Parts: sequence; C-alpha cells; structure tokens
Amino acid sequence: MQPSRSDVIRSDIGLVQEVVRSGVTAKYANKKDAHWKLWNDFCLQEGVDPFLKTFDDPVPILQVFGIRYRDGRIARCGRTVRSGTVSGAIRSIGQMHTRMGTKDPRLDSSGKADSDAMMCYLHQEAQPIYQCLSKTMFNNGACSFNATDTVPIRVGG
Repeated sequence: MQPSRSDVIRSDIGLVQEVVRSGVTAKYANKKDAHWKLWNDFCLQEGVDPFLKTFDDPVPILQVFGIRYRDGRIARCGRTVRSGTVSGAIRSIGQMHTRMGTKDPRLDSSGKADSDAMMCYLHQEAQPIYQCLSKTMFNNGACSFNATDTVPIRVGG
C-alpha cells in the first residue's frame, strides 16, 4: 500500500525540522537565549510588554533597546558593542516573536522591514545616534524625546 501524500509531506517536514535542529550549535542557541533574556530584562526595567502588544509602532522601543545595547548601558560586558551584535540581537527578538505566533516588530504593516527607521543608527557613534533617531522617528509628532528622557514618550495616545 502506497503512503498518502499527506503522510509523505508530514514525514518530509519532520526530516527538515530534524536537520534544522541538528544544524544549530549549542553556542548559537545560547546566544539566541541571551538575546531574549537581555530583551526581557530591558522590558522589565522599562515596564514594557516584551511582545509590544500595546504599541502601534514598536520600532522606537526596539531602537532604544538597540541604542542602550550599542553604547553598553545594557550590555553584559558594560562596554560598547559592535553594530552587528546589536543587529543580531534585534533579529533574534523578531524571530522569537514570530516563533511565539506574534508579529515581528521589525516589520511594517506590509511585512517589509523598515530598515531606514530601524537600523540607521547602528553604524553611528553615540552623539549622531540621537540625531539620527530624532530625524527618523521623533519629529513626526508621534513621540517626544528629550535628552534627559531614557525612553520615548508617546504623545496623544
């Protein structure tokens, strides 16, 4: 008796999942876990839901996370980290959202990454970071950001 198409596809899906699992090293998995822990700690400290359900536009919160990670304020080492490290952490956060069945906060309503608004500050030094953020996110009237603030404040909402 020949197996049904659904049995074959189910079997192939299982094989693919096993290959993916076997291709992930413990070091890689630990790095992803560390990114999520860092994100959770940041959200807990700021009183923000890690799944960003209360935000129409979660990009500013991800940017604040990125700034603080990049300049070392929330980095485990306490020192400045490379832009690629921050980018990888933000990617991990988006992937975790997707795995948990929620919308990837890096994506706009059409499902595309808004890379200009999301990542323009990563390759900048500390001072230009805030200038870049104010140009891309906070001059649009949706948020207020002062030099003394630690996170953007939603205006009118």
